[in-house]
Amino acid sequence: MGGNRKGDVDFDSLKSDEAILNRDLWNKVLINLRSGFMPPKQQERPTAAEQKTLEEWIKYQDFGLKVGSPDPGPVVDELTLASRLAKFLWSSLPDDELLSLAGKGELRRQLPAQVKRMVADPRAEALVNGFTGQWLNFAELDKPYFPKTDDPGLRTVMMREAEMVFSAIMHEDRSVKEFIESDYTFLNQQLAEVYGLGNLGVTGPEMRRVTLPPGSSRGGVLTEGIFLVITSHAHQTSPTKRGLFVLQCILGATLPSNLQADSNEQEVQAFMAHAPSVQAALRDHVNRPECSACHVRMDPAGLALENFDLAGRWRDQDRGLAIDASGQLMTGETFQNARELKRILVSNHSREFYRTLATKMLVYATGRKLTFEDTETVDQIVQAMDKADGRFSALLTGVILSAPMQRERGQ
Repeated sequence: MGGNRKGDVDFDSLKSDEAILNRDLWNKVLINLRSGFMPPKQQERPTAAEQKTLEEWIKYQDFGLKVGSPDPGPVVDELTLASRLAKFLWSSLPDDELLSLAGKGELRRQLPAQVKRMVADPRAEALVNGFTGQWLNFAELDKPYFPKTDDPGLRTVMMREAEMVFSAIMHEDRSVKEFIESDYTFLNQQLAEVYGLGNLGVTGPEMRRVTLPPGSSRGGVLTEGIFLVITSHAHQTSPTKRGLFVLQCILGATLPSNLQADSNEQEVQAFMAHAPSVQAALRDHVNRPECSACHVRMDPAGLALENFDLAGRWRDQDRGLAIDASGQLMTGETFQNARELKRILVSNHSREFYRTLATKMLVYATGRKLTFEDTETVDQIVQAMDKADGRFSALLTGVILSAPMQRERGQ
């Protein structure tokens, strides 16, 4: 459950000749510096100026390979571009309009209008469902150690909530920061009652947009039922899994490859059996030297979500003890509850989130892992998103106009 530091990205590992020649490893270093994941808490982090200098040095050093980015490959023909667009946005083949424009060599000239048309088309739900499921890891729901809800249909409703939030942000060109913090969600009567929001007057099975009451802890991915279910064990919550999601899927930090995030159900149950609460168990666990290096990074954000049980319901106690959702991130910010954690992530770490989302969207669009050579592309998308206050159109346009979508891979 803890693991050693083998496979981690720490400064000691960068002293070997092999590491110095590994561009992808240095790219992970930059990502972790941006997210605050490294260096360890007891070590001083580089200043912003020092970090920028390190980024520029890494970008232009030889590393025994070649200086700078590789030469971009040739621009793909328009029929290939049409296929890439259709696969990305529709998970399908290009339609007659795309093929006609590509055949006449006019697709690139009309690209903005075509992207707008494709996003408005019902087939774009493939992007909504596909990316949401991949990001939130819906496939994990089929594993036997995940919690069972009272009604199997509840999971479907929970998944639909996440998809409808994504769809609203995409179609209304809202800021992607609303994936973290928002004052609305989508509910039907069943889900409203699970969330303790039965007083909002939501009745019937139809999902609809709901404005959340002032001060609500709901709103955003981290308090959606499907996320809370996926990041729980069969009989209890897992702050480690929840914190790991914040690190990897919000802040974009990397962790040791051998980390299991407490996924061994039998080991977890044995460890937790005699603990007064999940919080108490983890705070004892983090004191173990072999476990602290990772858990000190993951657990605080996960413990902030402990007021949500394994089925996404609100609770004030765990095993009869009051829940303390306060904590401190590795970057130093303190919070008292999930609402304050979300505010910190939006206020102080939006650029890290833009980078994470841009990276995941590029992977989804291209069907391949990104490498060091894609760093400049991601930087450009993040810059565009930052200027647009995180508008979804900046993300989508950045991905579509990027070299991985528009060009053959360079040699």
